Amino acid sequence: MAIKRRDRDKEEQEIENLVQRVFSRQEFAQQEAREAVSRLQAYLQDDKHPENRREEARRAFEILSADLRRAEAYDQKAENLLRVASKETKLDRLVDAHMNPGLPTLGIVRAEQPDPKTILERFLERISERVEVSCQEAESLSKLEDVTKFTDRLRNVLALVKRTQSQELVDRVQRAIEEVNRKAEELRQEAEDKELLGELRAITRVITAETPAEDSSAVSPAVAGDGSQSPKHQGASATNAPADPERY
Repeated sequence: MAIKRRDRDKEEQEIENLVQRVFSRQEFAQQEAREAVSRLQAYLQDDKHPENRREEARRAFEILSADLRRAEAYDQKAENLLRVASKETKLDRLVDAHMNPGLPTLGIVRAEQPDPKTILERFLERISERVEVSCQEAESLSKLEDVTKFTDRLRNVLALVKRTQSQELVDRVQRAIEEVNRKAEELRQEAEDKELLGELRAITRVITAETPAEDSSAVSPAVAGDGSQSPKHQGASATNAPADPERY
């Protein structure tokens, strides 16, 4: 009887210590919490314990059970979020998850997955990677017809990164927008220069087509190529020459 009494007193003390630990909000690891919940449940099922002790044990059991469920739910949600942070490519989904992770609030049972701050940092790293991809793609602009597409895309990216409140990301997107605008102006100038050059070439072709070719083989009818006069002109010269005075 004395041994049983000592064993029962020991059990009462252990349950009392456990109850006080729960009430004082001391942390439990998940496996430790599972074992504590099992001990409290077994204690409650034995109606030989004092009622006041059983009431305290019941309250501790409810608190610890709820916090254990919360920690397990947190781990499941955190695991899903980390998977999204490592594989998702769509920027809008990454930003939505970063801004509204939906992680349960933890109680006195610790989670096994990373804390919320670490998870959000992982998301921000992934967001930065996707923003950089969008910026570099836009900055590689080489066709004038793509200006609107890249400009609109960067504006959408800018609106998304502003939600993260990361000034570094906002600055990066704004630099990309400026670079696209600069390249767009260069492409417009090149297009105008090519258009002007094309017009000049067209005008040159028209002028060339309207100008008659000069015949280099044509000879003046009055003057032969060697400087002598034609027979007709020679006769005319003889007729018009003054008469010889000795003939008269």
